[in-house]
Amino acid sequence: MENNFIKVESKDVNLKFVFDNLRNYGIAALFFYTGVLIFKNGASSILLDFPYAAGTVGVIIMVTAVILASLNFIQGTLALLAVKKLSLVPYLITAMLLHLVLFEVFFYRALNGA
Repeated sequence: MENNFIKVESKDVNLKFVFDNLRNYGIAALFFYTGVLIFKNGASSILLDFPYAAGTVGVIIMVTAVILASLNFIQGTLALLAVKKLSLVPYLITAMLLHLVLFEVFFYRALNGA
């Protein structure tokens, strides 16, 4: 049985794939920001009205968001390797810079309330 969870073939990489990849970063950032809000402000649900619920739920949502963003980054890397139109070194430099900007804009700023 073949695992196709994160596998990317060159025929799958097109403009829609690129925009889906970017959209997934936005979704992960929204999850992360939601986790930060729950962590800082508490949960408004009566179901989460037990000690440390806001912290626990907030951290779980933030960790999930970071995992999703990381999987999305890995899938983007695999997509570029499948296409093989660029050498690996320039891509890694560009991808790392973009990833740092992503974490600065979405995740770091969410933690600081901006």
